[in-house]
Amino acid sequence: DVLLALWPLTLVRLYADAPAYTSWTLPFLVLQAAEAAACGIVLHRVAAYELDGAPVPRWCLALLAVTAVAGAATAVGALPPGVASPPRLAAELTIVVGGPLCVLAPLLSTGRVVLLGLTATGAVAAGTALARRLLAPAGTTAPRVLVPVALALVLPPLATRWSFAILSSVRAQEDLDLMRADLAVAQERLRIARDLHDVFGRTLTT
Repeated sequence: DVLLALWPLTLVRLYADAPAYTSWTLPFLVLQAAEAAACGIVLHRVAAYELDGAPVPRWCLALLAVTAVAGAATAVGALPPGVASPPRLAAELTIVVGGPLCVLAPLLSTGRVVLLGLTATGAVAAGTALARRLLAPAGTTAPRVLVPVALALVLPPLATRWSFAILSSVRAQEDLDLMRADLAVAQERLRIARDLHDVFGRTLTT
């Protein structure tokens, strides 16, 4: 929750230092706040699903998809003019795509998380290359951008998935301990009932 709250605040701080703004800057920042809120809602629903088996409502997934697509679409228009805009676009697209990947990762297998992360890396690279051609035709595409983007889109979702897996294992162990405690109580009651049965049986026989 803290990271989700820092998400739009970090972007606001980043744009506060921009030399110029566009008409898309404010809509982009508003959509990022909405996407962070949607990620928080979905994250709590996913936690309820992992711990209690409660299904994730479809409207939560739809809200997350709409805010993510809208945020990615307005990211290009919100870029401040300048040669450094394409790398900045790569960072912003990584944030826009990485948030939903992190909150949805517990619902996916490890292989699918890695595949989606690499696919998102390709999409971010393609969008960055297109923006570089449009905004800075004289520049060259920097391959080194792909490595941090790939790491940012693969490792945090995997970490989220593994964290939820550990949390589910701990919850399952707690449930097992409770079942063992209830079984021990039931066995003790059964032993007492047998002893009482034997005592009363001998008493009646006598």
